[in-house]
Amino acid sequence: MANAGKNMNGSQFFITTCAASHLNGHSVAFGRVLSGMEVVRQIERCPISREDVPLGSVLIDDCGCDCGVIPHVAVPLSQHPPTEAQLEQRAMLREREERRKREAQEIEEEDEGVVIEEIEKMVKERDEKWAAQREAQQTEEAGPKPTEPEEEDDSDDDGVVIEEQP
Repeated sequence: MANAGKNMNGSQFFITTCAASHLNGHSVAFGRVLSGMEVVRQIERCPISREDVPLGSVLIDDCGCDCGVIPHVAVPLSQHPPTEAQLEQRAMLREREERRKREAQEIEEEDEGVVIEEIEKMVKERDEKWAAQREAQQTEEAGPKPTEPEEEDDSDDDGVVIEEQP
């Protein structure tokens, strides 16, 4: 039996179907299910959310005893203390999320590096193009280079002599 807090005058009864070490030192364990274990198994198979809360209401409206009407307020499992397995699972999920964020950050940084490299390459190509254009413009402004007369090559073996005409 677990109480809802000091001086609350409320209590919760747990039917555990596996080890519940999170209750050790906090709650009193007593009793066992003598009959109706199939009902316990049905409750155990009810679908739950990621927060370990049943997706539908689970209420026992007839316990088989003529004890009159007892008001019942369902306490969601999310208000129960988490089990060690739940704490481990939450830690694993946090770690997985942190790793996913780190990997996303690394990918983003890699993408930035690629983009920067591409930009640097484009700037270099542009600068080279501008340098070539400047050189061509300077060449045009200087005018054509004077050509030096070619030296006559007397080593023709075919015996043909070409005369220059004025």
